Amino acid sequence: MQARETRFAPREQWLAVKARLRETYAALGEEVRAYPSPIARCDDQLPKLIERRSAVHEQMLHAEAQRDTGLADSAYLALAAEYQAFLDQI
Repeated sequence: MQARETRFAPREQWLAVKARLRETYAALGEEVRAYPSPIARCDDQLPKLIERRSAVHEQMLHAEAQRDTGLADSAYLALAAEYQAFLDQI
């Protein structure tokens, strides 16, 4: 008996990546809120964290503006791959 490969349909892959963008943005927002204070002027970690959160927010807004229905499978896969590559770099 062959093992069945668990695989999401292209649209579900795209929706899963969009959900991961939202989750990543929320997690980074929580990290910013929980950042210990007082913050020293020489602290370079907080600005980097805020920059990452801003980049994810921008990508999340762009992804939310994309259509969720009526696209060809190849279009869903391309969108999912594009945003997944971004998330892998964050």
